[in-house]
Amino acid sequence: MQTAVVKHQTRRRGGAARAAGFTFLEFSVALGFLSLILLGLVLLVSSTDDSSPYPDITPYTWSNALYTWNQVERLRTAVRLYEDQTGKLPGDYPHGNRNGRIEKELGEADLVFDDLRTSGVMPDLPQLVRGRRVVLYFAELRAEGQPLATGHFFKLEGLERLEALALDRKFDNARGDSGSIIIAARDDDRVDCFIALELF
Repeated sequence: MQTAVVKHQTRRRGGAARAAGFTFLEFSVALGFLSLILLGLVLLVSSTDDSSPYPDITPYTWSNALYTWNQVERLRTAVRLYEDQTGKLPGDYPHGNRNGRIEKELGEADLVFDDLRTSGVMPDLPQLVRGRRVVLYFAELRAEGQPLATGHFFKLEGLERLEALALDRKFDNARGDSGSIIIAARDDDRVDCFIALELF
C-alpha cells in the first residue's frame, strides 16, 4: 500500500508579502490632512481680521506699497552707511552748512543723492520710486497748527492714497497723523507720504 505523503505548505495570512509604501486609505488620510493645513494657511494669509480702518486695500495696492517700502529702505541703508563713514548726513556734508540737518530751503536736499553716489555707498540709487521723486530733508510736520512730528523724512510726492494707507497700516500705526509715517492730503486725489529716516 502506498502512503501518500502530504506536504504541508504554510501560507502567510493575506497572501503575498506586502510591498513597502502607503495603502490607499493611508494616502487618503495624509492627503486630507495636508489639504486642511494648506486651507488654514490660505485663510490665515487672506484674512483681514485686524481692526484696520482700511479693509479695501487690494493685493495689487499692497504689492505696490511693499515695493515702495523696499526702495525707501535701500535709500535709508545708503544714508546709514554714509553717516557711518563720515559721521555726517549727505547734503549737509561736505557741501552744506554741516549743522546736522538736511535743510531743503538751503538746497541741501538736492545734494543728498549726489553725495551718496559720490561716496560709493550705493552707486545705483533709484532716481524715482514708482515714478515719483523722493526727497530727504529735515521737517517739522504740522496739521492745523498742531505739531505732528519733527525730524528727517523721505517725502514721496503724489502717492496714491490707498498705497500710502497700506504703507502706514503695514509699517506703522495705521493712523496717518502720527508715528514714523505721516500722510498729508493734497488738492488732488493723491497724498504726500513722509517716512521717517530713523538712522538707528
